[in-house]
Amino acid sequence: MITAITGTIGSGKSLVGNILRENGKTVLDCDKINAELLSDKKYLDGLKKLFPYAFPDDKFDKKLFSQRIFGDKAEREKLNDYAHPQIFNRLQVLLAGCEDEDCFVEIPLLKDEFLPLFDRVAVVDADESIRIRRIEKRDGVDTATAKAKVAAQKCSSDYGVPTVIIKNNLGKKELADTVFSTLL
Repeated sequence: MITAITGTIGSGKSLVGNILRENGKTVLDCDKINAELLSDKKYLDGLKKLFPYAFPDDKFDKKLFSQRIFGDKAEREKLNDYAHPQIFNRLQVLLAGCEDEDCFVEIPLLKDEFLPLFDRVAVVDADESIRIRRIEKRDGVDTATAKAKVAAQKCSSDYGVPTVIIKNNLGKKELADTVFSTLL
C-alpha cells in the first residue's frame, strides 16, 4: 500500500515521516526530490528562464525566491506547473523501486495529477496557531511571515481515495500513538 502524507505547512508531515522511518518503514520525501532537482543544472536553467529575479549575480537565491513565491499566487502556480511534473516523474521511479509492503510519501502539496500514485492519503493537521508557532521557530521568521506562509498553503481532505486525518496538536508521543493506530 502506498500512502501519501500531506498537510499544510507546519502541520507535522516530516515528524510523521520520521516516526514511520524510526519504525523501519520506507518514507520518500518530495521536498528532498525538489532539493535534488535544485542541484540539477538543466532544472536550474528552466527556473532561471521562468524566474530570472531569483538568480541575482547568476546564482540561485533560495531565500529571495521563497519570499516571492509565498507572497505571489501567480508565481507559485507557475513554479508548481514547472516543478510538479519533474517531481512526479522522479517519484514514480522511486516508487517502482520500493520493495516494502507499505511505502509512504511525504508530499506537501498533493495535486490531482499525483493521486493515481496512492492507495490512500493521510492528512496531517494542526491548529493554525500551533502551525504559526512551529514555522516561526523552525524558519526563524516573525509572526507576519509565518502567517503569510500559512495563508499561501491550503490543504484539502477530499481526495477521492481513502483518507485519514492525523491531528498533531499535542506532543510526539501522542502523534506516534495516532500514527500507529491509523497507518500501521
